[in-house]
Amino acid sequence: MENEGINGMRLIHGSKYISSLSLRARAGELSPGYVNDQMRYIIKFYYWLKIQGIIYEDFEITYKSIKRGKLNHLVEINPFDDIELGTIFVGKDERVKSMLSDFGTNRYSLTIKLINIARNMRQI
Repeated sequence: MENEGINGMRLIHGSKYISSLSLRARAGELSPGYVNDQMRYIIKFYYWLKIQGIIYEDFEITYKSIKRGKLNHLVEINPFDDIELGTIFVGKDERVKSMLSDFGTNRYSLTIKLINIARNMRQI
Protein backbone atom coordinates (compact mmCIF):
# COMPACT_ATOMS: atom_id res chain seq x y z
CA MET A 1 0.00 0.00 0.00
CA GLU A 2 2.92 2.38 0.66
CA ASN A 3 3.83 2.62 -3.00
CA GLU A 4 0.24 2.66 -4.24
CA GLY A 5 -1.16 5.30 -1.90
CA ILE A 6 -4.88 5.27 -1.27
CA ASN A 7 -5.38 3.12 -4.40
CA GLY A 8 -3.61 0.33 -2.52
CA MET A 9 -6.19 0.17 0.25
CA ARG A 10 -7.73 -3.27 0.63
CA LEU A 11 -10.46 -4.69 2.82
CA ILE A 12 -7.79 -6.36 4.94
CA HIS A 13 -6.53 -2.92 6.02
CA GLY A 14 -9.99 -1.88 7.24
CA SER A 15 -10.45 -5.30 8.84
CA LYS A 16 -7.24 -4.95 10.84
CA TYR A 17 -8.23 -1.47 12.00
CA ILE A 18 -11.70 -2.63 13.09
CA SER A 19 -10.14 -5.63 14.85
CA SER A 20 -7.67 -3.41 16.72
CA LEU A 21 -10.49 -1.12 17.87
CA SER A 22 -12.56 -4.13 18.95
CA LEU A 23 -9.70 -5.56 20.99
CA ARG A 24 -9.22 -2.19 22.67
CA ALA A 25 -12.94 -2.12 23.49
CA ARG A 26 -12.72 -5.59 25.00
CA ALA A 27 -9.83 -4.34 27.13
CA GLY A 28 -12.01 -1.47 28.34
CA GLU A 29 -10.03 1.25 26.56
CA LEU A 30 -12.84 2.18 24.17
CA SER A 31 -16.62 1.94 24.31
CA PRO A 32 -18.36 -0.57 22.02
CA GLY A 33 -20.54 2.28 20.72
CA TYR A 34 -17.45 4.20 19.62
CA VAL A 35 -16.11 1.15 17.78
CA ASN A 36 -19.44 0.56 16.04
CA ASP A 37 -19.59 4.23 14.98
CA GLN A 38 -16.06 4.01 13.58
CA MET A 39 -16.96 0.83 11.73
CA ARG A 40 -19.96 2.51 10.08
CA TYR A 41 -17.72 5.39 8.94
CA ILE A 42 -15.15 2.96 7.53
CA ILE A 43 -17.83 1.00 5.66
CA LYS A 44 -19.18 4.21 4.11
CA PHE A 45 -15.62 5.30 3.27
CA TYR A 46 -14.80 2.01 1.50
CA TYR A 47 -18.10 2.12 -0.43
CA TRP A 48 -17.33 5.68 -1.50
CA LEU A 49 -13.79 4.73 -2.58
CA LYS A 50 -15.15 1.83 -4.62
CA ILE A 51 -17.95 3.86 -6.24
CA GLN A 52 -15.49 6.65 -7.14
CA GLY A 53 -13.15 4.12 -8.76
CA ILE A 54 -10.33 4.92 -6.34
CA ILE A 55 -9.93 1.33 -5.14
CA TYR A 56 -10.43 -1.72 -7.31
CA GLU A 57 -10.67 -4.60 -4.87
CA ASP A 58 -13.51 -6.91 -5.78
CA PHE A 59 -16.18 -6.67 -3.11
CA GLU A 60 -19.90 -6.34 -3.51
CA ILE A 61 -21.67 -3.08 -2.78
CA THR A 62 -25.02 -4.07 -1.32
CA TYR A 63 -27.59 -2.45 0.89
CA LYS A 64 -30.34 -3.66 3.17
CA SER A 65 -33.48 -1.80 4.10
CA ILE A 66 -34.11 -1.20 7.78
CA LYS A 67 -37.05 0.54 9.35
CA ARG A 68 -36.39 3.47 11.69
CA GLY A 69 -39.62 4.82 13.01
CA LYS A 70 -41.97 5.20 10.07
CA LEU A 71 -39.23 5.46 7.44
CA ASN A 72 -37.16 2.83 5.68
CA HIS A 73 -33.45 3.54 5.29
CA LEU A 74 -30.88 1.81 3.12
CA VAL A 75 -27.86 0.69 5.12
CA GLU A 76 -24.60 -0.62 3.70
CA ILE A 77 -23.88 -4.34 4.17
CA ASN A 78 -20.60 -4.76 6.07
CA PRO A 79 -17.91 -5.94 3.60
CA PHE A 80 -15.58 -6.68 6.53
CA ASP A 81 -17.89 -9.41 7.84
CA ASP A 82 -16.10 -12.05 5.82
CA ILE A 83 -14.56 -15.15 7.37
CA GLU A 84 -11.51 -14.86 5.11
CA LEU A 85 -10.71 -11.43 6.57
CA GLY A 86 -10.99 -12.69 10.15
CA THR A 87 -12.30 -9.38 11.43
CA ILE A 88 -12.83 -9.23 15.18
CA PHE A 89 -16.02 -7.39 16.08
CA VAL A 90 -17.06 -5.94 19.42
CA GLY A 91 -19.22 -8.44 21.27
CA LYS A 92 -19.85 -10.65 18.25
CA ASP A 93 -17.63 -13.54 19.30
CA GLU A 94 -19.13 -13.63 22.80
CA ARG A 95 -22.65 -13.96 21.40
CA VAL A 96 -21.68 -17.03 19.38
CA LYS A 97 -20.61 -18.89 22.53
CA SER A 98 -24.04 -18.44 24.08
CA MET A 99 -25.73 -19.78 20.96
CA LEU A 100 -23.95 -23.16 21.04
CA SER A 101 -26.09 -26.09 22.07
CA ASP A 102 -25.90 -29.85 22.36
CA PHE A 103 -27.03 -31.65 19.19
CA GLY A 104 -28.53 -34.47 21.27
CA THR A 105 -28.45 -38.05 20.08
CA ASN A 106 -27.30 -37.01 16.58
CA ARG A 107 -24.10 -35.41 17.86
CA TYR A 108 -21.83 -38.30 16.80
CA SER A 109 -23.15 -38.63 13.26
CA LEU A 110 -23.06 -34.85 12.84
CA THR A 111 -19.46 -34.77 14.08
CA ILE A 112 -18.44 -37.46 11.59
CA LYS A 113 -20.16 -35.55 8.75
CA LEU A 114 -18.40 -32.34 9.77
CA ILE A 115 -15.00 -34.05 9.83
CA ASN A 116 -15.64 -35.62 6.40
CA ILE A 117 -16.68 -32.27 4.93
CA ALA A 118 -13.55 -30.64 6.36
CA ARG A 119 -11.38 -33.39 4.84
CA ASN A 120 -13.06 -32.99 1.45
CA MET A 121 -12.67 -29.21 1.56
CA ARG A 122 -8.96 -29.57 2.34
CA GLN A 123 -8.49 -31.68 -0.80
CA ILE A 124 -10.07 -29.07 -3.07
